Amino acid sequence: ADARALRLLTPFGETLDCGKGRDDDLLQAARVSLGSLGVIARATVATLPAYYLQRKLWLLPAGQMLDAAPELARRHRHFEFYYLPFTGYAAAITHDIRPPGSASRPESGDEDMLLELRRLRDWLGGMPTLRRWTAQKLIDPNLSEQAFDKSWRLLSTMRPTRFNESEWHVPREAGIACVREVIERLERRNDVFFPLEFRFVKADDAWLSPFYRRDSCSIAVHAAAGEPHDYLLTELAPVFRKYEGRPHWGKLHPYGAAELAALYPRWNDFLKLRRELDPKGVLLNSYLRRVFGVAA
Repeated sequence: ADARALRLLTPFGETLDCGKGRDDDLLQAARVSLGSLGVIARATVATLPAYYLQRKLWLLPAGQMLDAAPELARRHRHFEFYYLPFTGYAAAITHDIRPPGSASRPESGDEDMLLELRRLRDWLGGMPTLRRWTAQKLIDPNLSEQAFDKSWRLLSTMRPTRFNESEWHVPREAGIACVREVIERLERRNDVFFPLEFRFVKADDAWLSPFYRRDSCSIAVHAAAGEPHDYLLTELAPVFRKYEGRPHWGKLHPYGAAELAALYPRWNDFLKLRRELDPKGVLLNSYLRRVFGVAA
C-alpha cells in the first residue's frame, strides 16, 4: 500500500509510469507482480518519520492465547504469536510506538528456545503425552521480555537456523478457527517441533496481494532444513484451502493457475495485462509459468 507510483521498463523497451492519477490499474497490478510486468526502475514510496517501538513478549496457555488474540491485535500496533508445538503454550509479541529514548534490547532467546524444542522432540518424540508433560514442567509460564529501540532494529530479525516454510493468509474472521485446525494437524506428527507463527494483516488493493480487499490472518508453518517437509503441503494445504487461504508467493505452496484464479478476483485481469506487456514471456521463469498457466 505504500508504493504510490512506479516506473516500469517493459521487454519492448517501453517506459511506463503509473500512480499519482496515471494508470492506477497498472499500479495496482504492478505492486505485486512477481517481476512479470517489467523491471521496476523507479518507485515513489510513502514513508514515516523514524520512530521507536516498545516490544513485549510473554507466554500464555494456547487456549487463552487464541481467545485473546483478536483483542490483542486491536489494542496493539503489531501483534503476533508463536505456538510452541507439544507444549500447550504460545508466545505473544507486541510492538507499540513510543517516544524516543535510550535503547534497551536484551539478547534474543529465540535460538535457545528452538534448540530446547528440538531436544524435546528428539528425546520424547515417540511419547507425545510425556513430551507435553515434560515441556510444561520445564517452561516458566511467567517468562516475559521487554525491549525498546528504533523500529527497524526491532522489526528485523536474524534467523540463523535454516528451515522450509509455507505461509497462508485466510479471511480474518476465519483465522482462529483455521489455526486451531492447523495446530491439531501439526500435532498428529511426532516429528514436529518448529513454532507456528500467527499474525493479523490489513487489506490492500494490489491485484495479486494475498490481502487484496480482505483483512486477513497469516499463518506460517515451518520444518527444519534437512528434515521432511512435504507434509506442510500434503497435510496442511487442504486445511488452508478449506478456509480460502491465499499462499505467500515466495514460500512453499502447491497451487497452479486454476486454484489461484478462484482466490483472486482480479486474476484474469492481471493475466490479460501480463500478456499485453510481455506476450513472448521473456520475464517468466518456470515458477511463474506454473502459477500463471503459461506453457513453456
